[in-house]
Amino acid sequence: MKFWFNSITITLFLLFSFTSLAQINLDLKKDFRAKGDGKTDDTQAFLNAARKINELKTSVVLRIPKGNYIVHPQKPSSPESETPFLPVDVLYLKDCRNVSIVGEKGTVIRYAPPLYFGGFQKNKKGVQKLSKRTTDWKFRVAIGHGFNLESCSNVNISSIEIDGNNPSFILGGEFGDVGMQIDNDGAFIKDCNNISLSNLYLHHFGRDGILILNRTPQNFGTASQHISLTNCRFEYNGRQGFSWGGGVGLVATNCSFNYTGKSKFSSPPGAGVDFEPNAGYIVKDGVFNNCNFKNNSGVAVLADQGGFNVSNIRFKNCLIWGEPSAAIWVKSPAFSFEDCRINGCFYFGCAARTIDEGTKFTGCIFTDANSKNNYLVESNGSKYLLFDGCTFRASANGLLYIAANAAKTEERAVIKDCKFINLYTVPSKAGAFTTNTDFTGKTIFLDSSRHSRKRGNPAQAK
Repeated sequence: MKFWFNSITITLFLLFSFTSLAQINLDLKKDFRAKGDGKTDDTQAFLNAARKINELKTSVVLRIPKGNYIVHPQKPSSPESETPFLPVDVLYLKDCRNVSIVGEKGTVIRYAPPLYFGGFQKNKKGVQKLSKRTTDWKFRVAIGHGFNLESCSNVNISSIEIDGNNPSFILGGEFGDVGMQIDNDGAFIKDCNNISLSNLYLHHFGRDGILILNRTPQNFGTASQHISLTNCRFEYNGRQGFSWGGGVGLVATNCSFNYTGKSKFSSPPGAGVDFEPNAGYIVKDGVFNNCNFKNNSGVAVLADQGGFNVSNIRFKNCLIWGEPSAAIWVKSPAFSFEDCRINGCFYFGCAARTIDEGTKFTGCIFTDANSKNNYLVESNGSKYLLFDGCTFRASANGLLYIAANAAKTEERAVIKDCKFINLYTVPSKAGAFTTNTDFTGKTIFLDSSRHSRKRGNPAQAK
């Protein structure tokens, strides 16, 4: 019995010792001489840390202690290059496995000016802004990403703020089809799986707070890539809070995708979240729990260009606030909204092929505070559109405009057990309802308008 006990003890000791040796712990200050004092240039410390992680090819924990780390995510190009500046990614990880990057409360990485962004060319005096839009990459001046993950798996990043400092940008000519379609994201994730981001604040970047571009080789049969965003904020970025350009399987919980384009400049689409897969990619199986999408320069939730290559996206208990633009603009299949507060207009809905692909709203509240749209709902060309147990409160805009072919059942929106509340102070310029819609269950119409009271009609409810 004594020998058996000793054997187990020795085995456990060796197991824990091996595990301890297999994981390497690094500290940005102790191991890479970062200062984090808000004055010193710590760029090289981050570059060295990323290089070390990429070389080790094993389990690594990089700790970034509390501090204000100043970095320069851009450098002059070589004399023979036509591009004046080159981007420098703060933390670029490639082909890594089992990596954790852990900050603390008060861990802040801040981009230092000057930063050039847009179309520029070299001249005898140094650098000149292009006067016209261009798509020629030799004039494209980008800024490095905060986190750049490529072909990585099992990566956890937590408790870090990165300030992209876009108010300090020196803007060049526009690049791309419209606006500034140029690299500079808080987090750029390409061809990765099992990625967890938590308690991050990625803000004031030139392009997106986060961009995910995962290939989907089996198309809609691609297995989940298990991306999670928890308690993260993506705010005041130039083009999008979140661009999902490819991938399967994402859960965002308690996240904010706000104030896109509300800093120095804005590039279209200017959305809170945009589902727009690259050619040959698909976007599928996304869940947003208790997330905010508010006060973006463009649509709060946008799924326009992806068409049927985007599918099965759920929003649960979210605040979707379209001011001044629309709240929701969806043409892709199997989008559902459950118990969401929606301020501003919902446009379109999917031209679904089956009832499962139809756009669905369950238990949602629609309002129009400060909305610049004509209606709470304006649908044209949708099929199998459903509103179940929803409340519509209109104080300025019209309630519903649904253009449907009455002869086709799939085009007739179904409004089940819904409540419509009139809060107008003056009559709406838009009409209240349209025909060719099926009302089922218990439908309630309440008039709580001061406009009606002045005419002697008592309000039925407040």
